[in-house]
Amino acid sequence: MLFSTNPQDIAIERMMIGVPNFPPRGHGIHVFNKFKYTAKDCDCRLCPHYDRKKKCKLTKCECVEERTQAHAIGYSEFIRHTFSLVTSKAFQKRLTEYINESEDAPMLYRGKAHREMFRSAIERCLNSDNAMLSALYLLTADKFLWSKVRRSIDSKKINFSAIHLGNVSPDAYTLFMTARDLYEGTKHITISDIADREIVSHKMFGIICNAMAIRRYGMNAVSIINEVNPIS
Repeated sequence: MLFSTNPQDIAIERMMIGVPNFPPRGHGIHVFNKFKYTAKDCDCRLCPHYDRKKKCKLTKCECVEERTQAHAIGYSEFIRHTFSLVTSKAFQKRLTEYINESEDAPMLYRGKAHREMFRSAIERCLNSDNAMLSALYLLTADKFLWSKVRRSIDSKKINFSAIHLGNVSPDAYTLFMTARDLYEGTKHITISDIADREIVSHKMFGIICNAMAIRRYGMNAVSIINEVNPIS
């Protein structure tokens, strides 16, 4: 309780009743988001839901975000979690089939050329935000497409309006339009389109899912993909 009514006296009175040798309220130092999880921090044996039978009691892990940050998560679980909020039954059915069919050899890159072109592209990229990374991942998945678009890409942005595709394959067109959607926020390719096998092939489905994961998690997703299929 303060007894003064004059603003100057109130300030002096606050100072007099304050705790000695402590800075005034509001003048402290705040540190946010400095802690980084490691694989050791995310060991399932440390989780209270992990029982003696070495099994998790939960149907869905509560620490996926932290495990993703620490790269302490398997590819299948990572992809399944990335799309857990997608309500399309057709998409979820295809995603489950994709994970089951490619569990031993997931479609992380379309080939060695894709890995090398993507690595080269991100090394030259000063703007490493998630949108840029996901678009580059898709655009480098087709060598002919990359030759068409690379001149419209600098270290900071992708100028989609300056790109003239010309005669490209249906897969290349799908890659291009999905990349543009992820980069610019447009809606040329829908979830229903991705779930349709006549529009998106099995190999393309995996590549697009990876790109969408990169759009959400950025370099953490790239690291998880590279750990499964390392760039050498």
